[in-house]
Amino acid sequence: MARNKHEECIMLETDSQRLFYALTKPKQGLSRFGEICEDILALSAFFTQFRVSWIRRVGNNVAHCLASFAYTYEVPYFSESIPTCCLNALEADSIT
Repeated sequence: MARNKHEECIMLETDSQRLFYALTKPKQGLSRFGEICEDILALSAFFTQFRVSWIRRVGNNVAHCLASFAYTYEVPYFSESIPTCCLNALEADSIT
């Protein structure tokens, strides 16, 4: 999606320390998780800047809300606005 929108700089924020370390200190892995991380790193080469940052889970309420929303939505949903169910989480994250 970011490539289709001609984005050049990407920031991946995760609350998974395992994913963060796998992407910032890559090692060759034979597991499915390792293969997915290799795919992410290969796709990152399409962007002029790709940053990965780890954030604490308590500060990641919006991401959790969006993931839950996407999981329950049966068809692809793309919008320029935040789903209503995530507005409270956005407000709470902006305060902390």
